[in-house]
Amino acid sequence: MIETTKYGSYDRVRELVSLVLEALLAVAAPTGVERIGLRYIDEIRVPAENGESRPAWKEWVDAALIGPTHIGANLGLAPTGSEGLVVFSRDDNRTLVLRYGAQDDYVIQSTPELRRPLPPPGPLFKLDVDSFWQAVEEVPEFCPDVILGLTDELHEPVRGVFESLISDRLREEVLRRD
Repeated sequence: MIETTKYGSYDRVRELVSLVLEALLAVAAPTGVERIGLRYIDEIRVPAENGESRPAWKEWVDAALIGPTHIGANLGLAPTGSEGLVVFSRDDNRTLVLRYGAQDDYVIQSTPELRRPLPPPGPLFKLDVDSFWQAVEEVPEFCPDVILGLTDELHEPVRGVFESLISDRLREEVLRRD
């Protein structure tokens, strides 16, 4: 497993995966591979506006991700968090899991193994995309070239999923600021 909080680019991560696979082959010579996956976790942080304590998430992410938060308004309740999960799959043992929601806690903590600078606590919107392949019947041989090819295929839908879930406002005001 490779974990990083400084993604940079897929090409950079792919190169690291290649090095790890070659080193593993040289040291341990695994007989097979059961699962290959890429997981991307984004904590979207934006300012609250108009004196509100929480951002108006519908301005920043696709409205389908907001959920039925309006129900609480009829009861005098304000939403303080939400969470959803959607699983997409194909016939070729590939699955993409999307976890999403508004929350106050960090999605990923800073640990001695995975250090990350922590922004001040506060509202965030989680987009967690796990794209993976899993052996179902037979476990194929461990082959770095095959694993890298599958990794490339698993990476393919990730950017499209992310881009389809965020608003133009988030894209322009937060992600592509100069």
